[in-house]
Amino acid sequence: MPKLAIMSLCFCILAAPAWAGDEYSMHDKELLFRVNGLDSIGLSSFDGGLGLRYFLGSHIALRPGFNFSDRTTINEPRDGQVEGDQSDQTSYRVEMVVEYHLEPRGRMNSYWGLGFEYSNSDDTFRNARFDTLTPGQSLESTRNETAYSVLGLLGVQWVATESIRLGAEYQLNYSIRDRETVRTAYQTEDLKQNDDATYFSANSSSIYAAIRF
Repeated sequence: MPKLAIMSLCFCILAAPAWAGDEYSMHDKELLFRVNGLDSIGLSSFDGGLGLRYFLGSHIALRPGFNFSDRTTINEPRDGQVEGDQSDQTSYRVEMVVEYHLEPRGRMNSYWGLGFEYSNSDDTFRNARFDTLTPGQSLESTRNETAYSVLGLLGVQWVATESIRLGAEYQLNYSIRDRETVRTAYQTEDLKQNDDATYFSANSSSIYAAIRF
């Protein structure tokens, strides 16, 4: 799947006609198809979404978007285990971003933006079955996290055809989160823990195709 996407992107670049990038104007609209987390793309995971870019002028655009992630990780069995540990993570994110687009340089256009994001995620970790279980041994833990984030982003896009642009984006975010963790252990009562925290991260990258309509 990743190889196919990379080959398709290279084909679009090589096959594109040689015209210069044109400026945006008021009421221009684009539909964005996005793939996030390029370092973790795999057959057992999906992280992507849709966005709509609406221009208020030649440089300013509003971009609402929705992202969904579903990821499964299975670790190899360790000594004494019948099967490997498994973790499942699903999440969704809703964002609203204001973008400022710089003047095009040939077929390239760059932009920066500020925005707000609401996200919710569910994590489940299942311990492998053991031949012998002892009291207190962890069987499963689940974590639900809600976060409110302020976003800062930098992006660049390339004119592939008159109506299609291919882009890449990098986001910084500062988040306030509320997390609840429930741990289930063998012959032991469930342990529930709540914690609130703020954190800064700079590890969100994505590529996208923007289709003008």
